[in-house]
Amino acid sequence: MSGRVLDDAAIVEAITGFGSRAMTYVIANRLDRKWPTSKIRAHLKDMERRGLVERVPTGYAVQLCWAL
Repeated sequence: MSGRVLDDAAIVEAITGFGSRAMTYVIANRLDRKWPTSKIRAHLKDMERRGLVERVPTGYAVQLCWAL
C-alpha cells in the first residue's frame, strides 16, 4: 500500500466511531481495508506501548479489543 500512511489519528477516529472501544477487525473495516489487519494490529500494539490505547478484555479467546 505505497503512498498511504497509517497514523494514530486515523485509528483513534476508527475506534471512536463505535464508542470508546473496538475490535481489531472493526478498526480495519472502518479504515476501508486500506491496510491488512496484521499491520493495523501491529500499529495498535505500538500505540499501546506509547500509552495511547489499551487492550481490554473480551469474551473471545483470540480477538483483541482496544479502548482509548
